[in-house]
Amino acid sequence: MISKKLVLLLSLCVAGSMVPAQGAACVSGSSLSTYIGSSCDIGSLTFSFLGFSVIGSTSSTTPVGGLDAAHVTITTLINANGTGFLLTPTVAWTAIGGGSNTDSELKYVVTGTGITSNYLEVDGSATPGGFAHVLEDYCLGGSVGGGNISSTPGAGLNAPCNGPGNGNPGPVIAFDTRITGAGTCSQGSVVSPTGGGPTACGATKTFAAQTSIAVLKDIDINGGDGSGTNPQARINGVINQFGAVPEPGTYLLSAFGLGLLFLGKRKFSRS
Repeated sequence: MISKKLVLLLSLCVAGSMVPAQGAACVSGSSLSTYIGSSCDIGSLTFSFLGFSVIGSTSSTTPVGGLDAAHVTITTLINANGTGFLLTPTVAWTAIGGGSNTDSELKYVVTGTGITSNYLEVDGSATPGGFAHVLEDYCLGGSVGGGNISSTPGAGLNAPCNGPGNGNPGPVIAFDTRITGAGTCSQGSVVSPTGGGPTACGATKTFAAQTSIAVLKDIDINGGDGSGTNPQARINGVINQFGAVPEPGTYLLSAFGLGLLFLGKRKFSRS
């Protein structure tokens, strides 16, 4: 005879085995600098932030000298686009006038179970001649430990994840999403802004299930070539989210746990 306590205990053990071990949670509203060189969890995914560096910044841009991690906050996101984060500058991130630009680069690795999609969004604005731009290379299966992302700012992805300018082409997938003109997207689709708008361009790419992805994210606010009248651009937020599906074993464990509960309920209702 199966006792009520034994059924409950077995069910709880099965349920617990379906929850992966988690570390410290990423805290919304924290400075991105808090997590550079470390990891934090959002939902079932772990984000390891290797660096956020200023690549270049000209005059007529703000902040002077470029945006660094101490002036960026992170907001956790879990919604239909997946699990991830919004990066929000705490100071105006702009370029004003032809030839002006300010450029920062984020490097990180996301790990988890069954990651099957990557969603990128850039929120901001641009007048004719300027653009707000995110160029993202990511390597399926990439990791910091394996050397897939260079620790040198601007150096990009290393073999076997070779990005532009880093040797032979490798298994790298690129996003190139930008806001141009009067609130239009040169690439990606216009979406409802997550990070303050007023315009947002978003795109999703899907792939076979992965357990880790290395991401190299170049964020550029650019006044363009001066073809517009005092062209300007601004970024109010940048989003990355990853869709994940449970492994088949998780479904089996779930079914087994539910089965135990069902059998236990039937047994107790008869007694």
